[in-house]
Amino acid sequence: MARSSGYDPAPVSIVKTYTWCPTLAWLEANGPRLTLPPASRVERIGLHPLEVWTMLEALGHRGHIVMEAGLEDPVLGLRGKVDYLAEPGSTPGAVVEYKARGLWGGPQGPGMVQAALYTIMAEHVYRARFKGYIVTVEGVYRVNDSHKARALRLLAKTKAALASPEPPEPGHDLSRCRSCIYRRICPYSPG
Repeated sequence: MARSSGYDPAPVSIVKTYTWCPTLAWLEANGPRLTLPPASRVERIGLHPLEVWTMLEALGHRGHIVMEAGLEDPVLGLRGKVDYLAEPGSTPGAVVEYKARGLWGGPQGPGMVQAALYTIMAEHVYRARFKGYIVTVEGVYRVNDSHKARALRLLAKTKAALASPEPPEPGHDLSRCRSCIYRRICPYSPG
């Protein structure tokens, strides 16, 4: 968001990161580039497309399923790849995010913010109704209107924080900072 003067959609993950730590989101957008090793494809996706198709069919969805579907929404100024997207047809479309390690932070956590933003983006891009889901080992969670409203509020806060010349305060217990890759340059890190 803050790196370019032209249109440069931000990754959805930056809003997800903001829910974890606003300072970290600011450093990722405005600080030095740090490279992490990529996660394996199995770790990122984890579900076989047939399992997703069966689940979506049981929920009433019949559209073509795209794995790692790229979305870019100029209205929200976001881009990202949703794990699975069932294209709309005779039924509403569906966005499915798979969380192999469970739904960290519960139904109001970062994963739900991510799924809600992807659902809104899909609605904008396809100009159709979409339902959003998170699939975990514990079960299926549905994105509702309050999740979408919260995600849009967090997007606005994230954009405001990233536009600031100084990083925002973390707003969390600083013990989280121990595992942060930016801890050496973060002005709030305990050391």
